[in-house]
Amino acid sequence: MSKIEIPDRLKVKKDDPFLPLYTSKKRYFFLTGGRGSLKSSSVHKFIALLTFQKNHGILFTRYTMASAEASIIPEFKMVTDRLKITDDFHFTKTRVTNRHTG
Repeated sequence: MSKIEIPDRLKVKKDDPFLPLYTSKKRYFFLTGGRGSLKSSSVHKFIALLTFQKNHGILFTRYTMASAEASIIPEFKMVTDRLKITDDFHFTKTRVTNRHTG
């Protein structure tokens, strides 16, 4: 996996505890932290930015995908709203697609 090229307006701060997501060539990460440590939103941001690179498929899983509509999808949309990139995505109940890269 190659490093993500991040647009200047979306750059991650060097003191971000999750910076290794963007700079490491590792494939897997184990994120730890208590409730409210921004693990979920940091990963959603990383994934949102990753979708702007071609040839990446992202799989979110839940025990029942029906619950994605009430959990994963809204969380992801909240992050895209905060980054002001929501218009770059198409949302359905079970799928999010980057309009630029498919």
